[in-house]
Amino acid sequence: MRIKFIEISNFRKLKSTHLDFDQKTTILVGANNSVSGVCAPP
Repeated sequence: MRIKFIEISNFRKLKSTHLDFDQKTTILVGANNSVSGVCAPP
């Protein structure tokens, strides 16, 4: 599955945030729903 973008509104200190992901971005989700982002250099 490919995630193209994420929009976050009113979450903790984030009022409104839009994150665009390209094909070189990998997101890993752990067993306890912890998230880690890995960005490869161009």
